[in-house]
Amino acid sequence: MTVEELRGCPLFRDIAPEDLQAMLGCLSAREAAPRRGDFILRTPDAHPLLGVVLEGEVEMISEDSFGKKSLLSVLPVGSIFGESYTCAKARNRTIAYQARTHSRVLLLDYGRILHACKLVCRFHHRMIENMVKLIAEKNLTLVEKLEVVSRTTIREKLLTYLARQAEAAGARTFTIPMGRTALAEYLCTDRSAMTRELARMIRTAGIDFANLPDGTFDHPLGESTGAGVIFGATGGVMEAALRTAVETLSGEELTH
Repeated sequence: MTVEELRGCPLFRDIAPEDLQAMLGCLSAREAAPRRGDFILRTPDAHPLLGVVLEGEVEMISEDSFGKKSLLSVLPVGSIFGESYTCAKARNRTIAYQARTHSRVLLLDYGRILHACKLVCRFHHRMIENMVKLIAEKNLTLVEKLEVVSRTTIREKLLTYLARQAEAAGARTFTIPMGRTALAEYLCTDRSAMTRELARMIRTAGIDFANLPDGTFDHPLGESTGAGVIFGATGGVMEAALRTAVETLSGEELTH
């Protein structure tokens, strides 16, 4: 991690670069690079830590005594995690933080953030102010989810969720930041039932996918290679692999 990278995180807003360097040692900071699906923290078993998402996305998951999981939130770059349940010492439920994608996170000693050290470092008060603001923003996000899941029917949940996404994007066209499985968990509903309801909503709206105007592919599908063109042909997988290996080893692009 770099000082410039940390300065871009809301938790470290308005903290001088020289203070950021001292902060890393004072707060026992360490960086972790979990792969997709890896668990980063699990409360209440985990040591009291505060996490900051430096790269990728992290899922906040609640798990009950029967092992049923519920997706509470998806945390993007700059978000903090682990602060509420660590501070409250909630022993009656399990909250886990799992890497949604290959990620990098910064882990800080939560106790050292709340209690100033003997050196009375200048950044402590500013960091606490920033953390309180981030906690308030996260609470608003959870209130929005509560508004969604409190709807009676699956269609009402979907419509409320989509309306919130449109408001956040400021447009009628937007990309949902999760797949069907994650969306069903977020809405606290069954994936198959949700998919059927989506299909009914599409038919009701008169959307004909076959006649929709062409558009650009989502990243990374918007980029293609010669190997990608022949991938679906007979023997194409092997040829694509060999072409990629030759170009990687030789450093030269094949022209035919």
